[in-house]
Amino acid sequence: MRASESAMDITEVTTQPLSMLLADFFVCDGCGIVDRDQGRCLQGHPCSACRDPSRGGHSYWGIRIDALIDLIQEAYHRPEPPGRGPLLNVAVASHKLAVVIFFCTLGEVLLDHLLVECMLALRIPPQVRDRLLEDNLSAKQRVDRLFPTLAGTTWRKAVSNLDQGSTLGSSATVAFYLEVVEHRNTLLHSGSVWAVRPEMPDECLRRIWPLLNLFAALHNAFVHPAYAQSDRRYHEEPV
Repeated sequence: MRASESAMDITEVTTQPLSMLLADFFVCDGCGIVDRDQGRCLQGHPCSACRDPSRGGHSYWGIRIDALIDLIQEAYHRPEPPGRGPLLNVAVASHKLAVVIFFCTLGEVLLDHLLVECMLALRIPPQVRDRLLEDNLSAKQRVDRLFPTLAGTTWRKAVSNLDQGSTLGSSATVAFYLEVVEHRNTLLHSGSVWAVRPEMPDECLRRIWPLLNLFAALHNAFVHPAYAQSDRRYHEEPV
């Protein structure tokens, strides 16, 4: 059962990898649109956007993102080893702290993935892509400087535009992510387990789905048009 079609509590899923429920996004190898049409796995299946027949399933996210989602799930459900001090259990157990760290990493990898997709759509050569990423190493630099250069608009405006006609609340998802990053940084810099709110790991698990949808929507807003409005094909782009 797919997560968006069920009222299940995602924090209770233990019998299958979360990536199978949440990350089943596919990309059209013609126009480059991203959606959850599993029919794309079948050769000849027409794209709902461009009608191009599928040449077989093309997963959009890739193994890095699938692995991070499953690591979040595994860390969340891992039993705390015996013998831990009572103060740690009063705050957030160590395995739940890993959930927060992995969630922040997931957002960073999703951003990196989007930026590379944008650069491919703009036909930026590999060596220039590498230099742009190296010159903007922090997530803040990539959001404040690199994204506007590639997308022609600010990150804030792009996310705000996604809220129109959507029930997932892209702006709220970004605000939550930034809050988690702040707490993660405090945790790593000070070593204090009290830096993370007890309910935050649960919230991170529940926010994976909106976070994935946010970046899929940004792809469709800024990458898909480059292929849909020309004779270029998504699958022919060099990596």
